[in-house]
Amino acid sequence: MRPEQLQEKTQSFIKQKKHEAKSKGVIVGLSGGIDSATTLKLAVNALGPENVTALIMPGKPTKKDNMKDAIELAKDLDVGKIEITINSTVKAFEQNIDFEPSKETSGNIRARTRMVYTYAYANENNLLVLGTGNRTEYLLGYFTKYGDGATDIVPLMDLYKTEVKELARHIGLDEKFIQKEPTAGLWEGQTDEDEIGATYEEMDKILKKLADQEKTVEETSQELDIEEDRIIKLDKMHQASKHKRKGPQGLKIFEERN
Repeated sequence: MRPEQLQEKTQSFIKQKKHEAKSKGVIVGLSGGIDSATTLKLAVNALGPENVTALIMPGKPTKKDNMKDAIELAKDLDVGKIEITINSTVKAFEQNIDFEPSKETSGNIRARTRMVYTYAYANENNLLVLGTGNRTEYLLGYFTKYGDGATDIVPLMDLYKTEVKELARHIGLDEKFIQKEPTAGLWEGQTDEDEIGATYEEMDKILKKLADQEKTVEETSQELDIEEDRIIKLDKMHQASKHKRKGPQGLKIFEERN
């Protein structure tokens, strides 16, 4: 699908869901990365800046440059802007649990803290929460359950990371967002590609084979000429994160109720 078609479909989706929910607008957690920046600009195109709010939440180990870029983008797009530092909230939570959290647990606490703030503003102002995740992250489970994975709608959910980049360029997003090294910003020095062990271009090629075409690891390795070990790691991530994509599972006792 061409970028202009993707733009039309994503913007129509945002407009339709806002109408269905009878909300006053939408709110986006703006990190300074490509996904949230693209989502914000699509929302502005679809609804107008007066119906869009950017929530910017700095806090260790978030990079200052990313926060600066987020603030500048919100200003350039003329949207409502709210800034909240999450450090004190995260620190208070960690001081009130009876164990020393690992860096992964601390990262998840940060992600869930951001979502609590986002929904507080959404609830108070009748706004829809726009998620910023993409298909690559979704298929790998590369998001925090009930953190950045907790949203109302996710316009980019069916677009691979490389497709998000194409769309970002098409809608005129500044190249600095597109060229940034992707990071979830959950702990110091973390980058997506280093943590996963593959570039997004490689991830997308592999996932299209494994998930979309239902190829085996062996078939994927042969067709892409990539070592099986690299593919196995992504396949394990995909399989192990099924619970994140399914949501809460309830026990079915009665097949039919009268």
